[in-house]
Amino acid sequence: MQNKKFAAILPLLAGVLWGLTVLFVRYLDTLGLDTIQLTFFRSSFAALSLLIFLSVKDRSRLKIKLRDLWCFFGTGIVSVLAFSVCYFYTLTHASSSVAVVLSYTAPFFVMLLSALLFKEKITVTKVLALILATAGCFLLCKTDKNTPITPIIITVGVLSGLAYALYSIFARFVVGKYPPLVITMYTFIFTAVGSIFLIDFGKLGAVVAKSPSCIFMLFAFAVVSTLMPYVLLTIGLKYVEPGKAAILTTTEVLTASICGVLFSGDILEAPGIWGIILLVAGVILVNIKLVPKKL
Repeated sequence: MQNKKFAAILPLLAGVLWGLTVLFVRYLDTLGLDTIQLTFFRSSFAALSLLIFLSVKDRSRLKIKLRDLWCFFGTGIVSVLAFSVCYFYTLTHASSSVAVVLSYTAPFFVMLLSALLFKEKITVTKVLALILATAGCFLLCKTDKNTPITPIIITVGVLSGLAYALYSIFARFVVGKYPPLVITMYTFIFTAVGSIFLIDFGKLGAVVAKSPSCIFMLFAFAVVSTLMPYVLLTIGLKYVEPGKAAILTTTEVLTASICGVLFSGDILEAPGIWGIILLVAGVILVNIKLVPKKL
């Protein structure tokens, strides 16, 4: 990338595209597709698409070193697949608001792990931006008081945040060794293989046979809210610190909230409006320098 100062746009866009997931999932859910089936399809499609593209463009790029397989196991199984399982469990046993809030403990984990593993500095600016962004997420995602929140739900929800955070950590070990598309491809290969053990193929086939048109939406879901955001984030990690990138991707919550208002009839009350303000403030703060350079 010629101008690194624009690299922060990539995690921002990744968050926006992830935020569109709510539109696809709500529609596909009405057709009878469960979350594990969606995880399998989108990861398989993403892996296959990248495999075909890279094979045609430059097959030599597909080669990776065996000693780096653990990184792709980490991004594909420990992160993407584990996040899906934990996040979907929380969605099933609690409100979507609770699930989203708990999953957005991710920036805390990224900041701490990055400090331990990569000696990334925990600055006052980062902490303040993280506080603003997290507060914004909590205000945007109002907790449903009618839903009982048990210790198991909280634990699994927080684990989804940890799994979400681990993508940035594992990917950091290989971003300088392989092209972003290669990293993303092997990530989804591992995710697809891992999800095979959890999916009900009979149910998936029955849904597709009943509603063939869902294939188009599945492909759109795989491209828009899976393939593109992970590629953007992986490229961004070459220039943006993991802790900073994690804060920038909180645009997912903002996007999901706006989609809910525009397309699902959700009402954005005063707390939600303040949430948007705080979230935007956090994103802006993490991208500015408080001390100007000397002329």
